[in-house]
Amino acid sequence: MRGVPGVTSPVRDVGRPLYDGVMRRTKRVVGTAAVVLLAAMAACGGDDDEASDRRLRSGEDFSIAAALAELPTPEDDAGAMVSVADLDGLAEATGRDRPDDEEGGREWLQAFISGTDDEVPALVVAAEPLHGFVSEDDPGVGDELGWSIADVEAFGQVQAAPRGVTVVSGDLGEGSLDDADLEDLGGGVVSAGSGEDLAPDVDGGATAARPGRVPLRMTADGDHIVASPSTEVVEAWRDGTGPVLADDAELVAVAEALDGAGALSAVLLLGSGEPGPEGLPVAPADRAGIGWSVDDGEAVITVAYAYPDATQAGAAAADLEAALHDDEAPAGEDAITDLLEVEEVAVDGEVVVATVRPGPEGRAATPYELAILRRLPGAPG
Repeated sequence: MRGVPGVTSPVRDVGRPLYDGVMRRTKRVVGTAAVVLLAAMAACGGDDDEASDRRLRSGEDFSIAAALAELPTPEDDAGAMVSVADLDGLAEATGRDRPDDEEGGREWLQAFISGTDDEVPALVVAAEPLHGFVSEDDPGVGDELGWSIADVEAFGQVQAAPRGVTVVSGDLGEGSLDDADLEDLGGGVVSAGSGEDLAPDVDGGATAARPGRVPLRMTADGDHIVASPSTEVVEAWRDGTGPVLADDAELVAVAEALDGAGALSAVLLLGSGEPGPEGLPVAPADRAGIGWSVDDGEAVITVAYAYPDATQAGAAAADLEAALHDDEAPAGEDAITDLLEVEEVAVDGEVVVATVRPGPEGRAATPYELAILRRLPGAPG
């Protein structure tokens, strides 16, 4: 229901768990395993010999929080962004069947990435090399990398220049990398493009997967593949060494809130770590995330914020409730009440969660667009 100016619903203060995960998942036609089962998943692995014990999974085993264990922490996380999506889950929840060929997969993914189709109730945010699969100018990404977007069931990405990383899971494996003309770097690591880490391949042309001509290093573990312009990052993922985003307690808290809402795709915002300017309607959170789930074909969007303590979270929740009902529009812009309809703002300890739907002038991509434009209340600076 759309907010009425000057009238706000009370902020809900709840104890853990913030959501009834079973109820939410059933209603929204999604299935994610409870976080308490993740340790068992890691120990048991998959159902076949090719499955690994990696935690990025699709379907009932999909979990944004679990995926953080597969994503290396960037050297400098200021302004970094993390995206995670269950592509198979989105197909089931939206009734948009996934084609099993690369061309069909390109068109299917494009509908979710573009954010411009009002009939698509979720957003998928993807950078290269995944974004290269939607390129019409260079349709041969699968030929270059050895694997196709049609084979990817779920993915996680850390977008942090210059050493971003992509992890994909699905109908993949070491054999996938054998099907392309890749340079063998030893130790199971191969490269699309030649040359030093992070340096443009001067003898090779730009491709949709590598628009900057920087070589892309890859390796496989069971049904997972990792890709990064950094050999060190790929080797650390292969060996299970180095810090991962699951070490960030605030980011995990945000991810768990999105899991609790049954999100099938998400963007996590790490922020700059700098204090925001004075006078903001809502104090910027340390970490935040936007998650998309589907309810009877309609977008339901969850925005979660992590604050240093419960006192700051409580104050932010009250301010966020007011900001999301503010019907005053900046010059030349839509009021936030025209873009988002607020269902609830809740606070649980240090985490604030807003549940919204697209307003009359909004769409599924609107919260992400507002975050990029620094107009999403409470988003990290």
